[in-house]
Amino acid sequence: MAFDTSMYEWRKYKAYYSEENGVVSFRQDTPQHVLDSYAKYAEQQEAMHDFATRNDLKKKRKNTGLFSRPKASPHAKTGAELLFEALRDKKSPEAAWFAASAVRIDEHGRATVGFSQMDFAGLVYGECIVAEQKCVLIGSKNSDPLVSVILTDYKKRIIQIQDFTSKAQ
Repeated sequence: MAFDTSMYEWRKYKAYYSEENGVVSFRQDTPQHVLDSYAKYAEQQEAMHDFATRNDLKKKRKNTGLFSRPKASPHAKTGAELLFEALRDKKSPEAAWFAASAVRIDEHGRATVGFSQMDFAGLVYGECIVAEQKCVLIGSKNSDPLVSVILTDYKKRIIQIQDFTSKAQ
């Protein structure tokens, strides 16, 4: 495999060019083979600047792979917070706040799967305590004290709601 040195041929003809501050200027009577050689050289230099460096490749590889997940914005509200605000303002919750296989376990232990099966009638929440992927809503259901524990996924959508009531006075 021979190395192509034709891109450096133009350097042999110093009489035909001048170089100032990294800018090369050719004279009017420069032969075509010298100009072609410089064109190859310029193309090679541009290709080298476009080539990714090791640091670029490291940045590109970061957060990729089998166990990396796209994360939601840390300032975005979780589905649990949006649910709390909607029920507090007596609005209906939206399906986008829930994962496709969201589960709700009521105070009697009955489970419903999917947003369309969940019933939020009679729920009144007064307080919301948020942890990273967990949220606790405190309120009442049909005038009985109620605590709901809500789990969210990495996209901040609700995956599970479990209700607890107390009849103790």
